[in-house]
Amino acid sequence: MKTSMKNMYLAVAMAVSLAFTACSDDESGKADRAYNPIEILGTINDATDVQNTRAVGSNWGADDRIGVTVDGPTSGNAVDTYINIQYRKDNGNAFRVVNEGSVDNNIRLKGDGAYTLAAYYPYQGENGALPGEEGVITKKISGAEQSVDKQPQIDFLFAEATEVYADSPVTFNFTHRMAKIILRFAAKNGATLNDMTVHLKSLQLEGTFDVNTGEAVAKEGATPDSELTVDVAKPSEGEMNVSIILFPQEMTESVLLEVRMNNETYTEYVPAQNLLAGHAYPYNVTFENPAMTIKTAEIADWVEEDEKDVTASVTE
Repeated sequence: MKTSMKNMYLAVAMAVSLAFTACSDDESGKADRAYNPIEILGTINDATDVQNTRAVGSNWGADDRIGVTVDGPTSGNAVDTYINIQYRKDNGNAFRVVNEGSVDNNIRLKGDGAYTLAAYYPYQGENGALPGEEGVITKKISGAEQSVDKQPQIDFLFAEATEVYADSPVTFNFTHRMAKIILRFAAKNGATLNDMTVHLKSLQLEGTFDVNTGEAVAKEGATPDSELTVDVAKPSEGEMNVSIILFPQEMTESVLLEVRMNNETYTEYVPAQNLLAGHAYPYNVTFENPAMTIKTAEIADWVEEDEKDVTASVTE
């Protein structure tokens, strides 16, 4: 009998201790392991694959990483602080949290309240702190970053998920926040294509990206001395083209397109355009000695604008 009573007291004491520990953990803001980690899925603009890179299509790369931040619930228990938590591309459109050592960075939502989550790409900084200045990243675009393998790092994406609950998966539908110019090259009437160097002058190459809102903005003011230089190699087969990612901006009539090819230099001012976020502005560039022309090229996942034609002559 005494043994039975002793066991009962011990059980009660353990239950009280466990309850106290759980309460203490909840009040101290530590993650409650009773809650399951959220499941994160990410799609890009609901588009079809074009070229295995989000700069010209909708596929994630094998090691792509996003940053996820949780805004507090509208009701329910307080959420732990989840700021700029790094998630890495897993299978399909799924993302898996990046843990370091014994640290568990999984996001676990508590209570019955609804949450708002924001996500951006590409990931920068570290878990627990917004990148840049309170989430505003300052960047200057270079020609070297316009290659197919490096372009994804300047192709800023953003998504927001609202009315998210503790037991529901989170689906982020990412949209492109930068603007893009596409140049597709062709030749006719005796002209031939070859390796070329493309120069775009007087564009605004500096700007900011806010991971809190997804807003990408070009720096104010004209940059008459700026020059973006991209080398374009002639492929062994297929079309010869190049895409150039920029901060959204008002592209004035002072932007000069200069192409150096076959020991000739072709120049012409590009028609003024308001380069909007998530929009592609494609041009077919046709060489016909001694002139050069431009029109629109199709791409699946960006909003395309009306084509513009440009004629240029060889610089004397």
